[in-house]
Amino acid sequence: MTDTPNNTAQWSASFPADMLVSGKYTLLIPIPEEIALLIGRVLFQWGAFEVRMNACIEQMLADISEPPEENWSGRSFKKRKAYLKHVAALYLEDCDASYLADIKGACGVAADLHWRRNLVAHGQYYMKAVAGNAEYWAWSNYRGQLREIALTEPILKKLWGDLAHFGGEFGRIMYDLGAQFHDQELILDDTAILQGPEGGSWSSLPTIQSTRPPPLLAPR
Repeated sequence: MTDTPNNTAQWSASFPADMLVSGKYTLLIPIPEEIALLIGRVLFQWGAFEVRMNACIEQMLADISEPPEENWSGRSFKKRKAYLKHVAALYLEDCDASYLADIKGACGVAADLHWRRNLVAHGQYYMKAVAGNAEYWAWSNYRGQLREIALTEPILKKLWGDLAHFGGEFGRIMYDLGAQFHDQELILDDTAILQGPEGGSWSSLPTIQSTRPPPLLAPR
């Protein structure tokens, strides 16, 4: 139970009995199972993007024979994002300017998603009673300002959806540049699914076996 001067709320937490160990103590975080699941989806969706961003940088560096800067992959996300734009500018130097604009635009979207994801992943969780119900929040200090996010199903589902669509758009951009996809990756066209027949099947962006050269004259 959590208390405020004017309100109380009931809360509960669970932990598998077969994981209890005699002589140890267990920390219980009273986050509902459905909220914990959505938190996990937010985290792995962002992780998938970061893996692909790093792979994109590595491939571009290899294609232009540019010596990588020391320990670039161990830098903060902000610095790796800046490095992506730098490497992409070299890779696309003689290409249609819209390709680099796509990457820069994606970096801008990533910056907004990053701080929201970080609140969920690294913020301090707390609970407060509102109208007799327990509400779960996460807060953190971001650039000298207090930021917080409500850990509710609608907000986390939207963040998950935003990350999934961003990952798909980033994959589409990389596909246009000749990126290599693998069978376990699916980038689907939402419009085709929404307009398709019930029970139908839809294909993802084609799997590519090798990279293509930069799209010097590719139509948009």
